[in-house]
Amino acid sequence: MSSGQDISAQSWKVAVTYRNDEMTDGVGAQLQRLYGVYALSRLLKVPYIHSPLAKVDYQGLKSLEENSGSQAFVDAFNRRFTIESDVPIPQNYYVVNVHGITAEAMDAITAQAQSLDRPVIVRITLPYGITDAHPDCYECCREVSPFSQLPPNREKLRVAVHVRRGEMMVVAANRILSNDYYIQTSLRVSRLLDELGLPHSFEIHTEIPSKEVELKPGENGIETSIKVPQRISPADSRIEEFAVIPNATVLANAEAMDCLSLLSTADVLITSRSSFSYLGGLLGRKNSAILYSPFWHPALPGWISTAADGSFDETAFKARIQALLA
Repeated sequence: MSSGQDISAQSWKVAVTYRNDEMTDGVGAQLQRLYGVYALSRLLKVPYIHSPLAKVDYQGLKSLEENSGSQAFVDAFNRRFTIESDVPIPQNYYVVNVHGITAEAMDAITAQAQSLDRPVIVRITLPYGITDAHPDCYECCREVSPFSQLPPNREKLRVAVHVRRGEMMVVAANRILSNDYYIQTSLRVSRLLDELGLPHSFEIHTEIPSKEVELKPGENGIETSIKVPQRISPADSRIEEFAVIPNATVLANAEAMDCLSLLSTADVLITSRSSFSYLGGLLGRKNSAILYSPFWHPALPGWISTAADGSFDETAFKARIQALLA
C-alpha cells in the first residue's frame, strides 16, 4: 500500500472524504465511518475533505416511537463534529465513489490519478478495509475530538456502561449483550476500583420504550430492517436487574448528543457491540479504560477485551487506571 503524499503539499492528486449519502443509518455508525475516513487520510498521507452528515435515519428510541425525525438533530451533530478540511474543494475535479475501500483499490486510484488533468476526490462509505488492519491509525482522532482534552474527575471516577437496546431489540438481536454480561463486568470493575481505593459511580446508558410499541417495516429508523411488525415494551429491558451494581444511576433515553458526551468523557467505558460506544472510546481521553466486547472491528491499542462472562485482564485494567490518574 502506498504511503501517499505529504498532506501539506500545495498540489495534490487524490483526496478522501466521507460518502455521506449511501448509508444514512444511525449517528454512531456514520460518525465512526466519518472519523475512519479521517484516520485513513492520515495513514495514507492524503488530504481530507470534510463532508458533514446529510441524513440520520435512527435518531433514538423516542423518535422511533413517534415515527419522526428532524434535520435539527443532524445539524446539531454536524456543528459538534466538524473536522477542518486540509484543502478546499477545487473548481474542477473527478469523483470516485467507493463503498468499501481496500489498499489495492486505493493504490489503483492513486496511480490512475497521476495521469489525469484534474484531482480526484474519493468518496468512501466504509474505510474499514484499510483501517481495521491498522487500528492504531485512529489515534489521530483524539486530536480533533471535542472530548479528549477533558481531565478525569479525581474525586470520583465515572464508569459509563452502554447497554445498547432501542431498535436493536428487533433489527439486530444477535448483537445484544445480556444484562448479566454488563452486570458481571461492572461488578469486577467496582471491586478493582475499591482495591485501588478509588471512589466511583456507574452510569447505565440505555433506551427503554415508554410504552408497548409496534415497530413496522418502512418506518423512520427501521426502513427495511424488519419484514413484519414487531413489538417492544418497557418490561423487555429488565432494567431492575442493574440494581445490584453499587452506586449506579440509570440514564435512560437521554438525548443522543448528551449520551455520546458522557460515554466519551467517562474514566471507564464498558462498551456494547455498537458503533455508538466504539465511537465514544476512540474520541475519549488517551488513558481512559475501555472494556471492549469484540464485534466487527478490532480493539484499539490500549483497549481491554472482555470475555463472554464479563471477565477481563484485571492487571491491565489497574495499570490503565493508574496511567489515567498519573
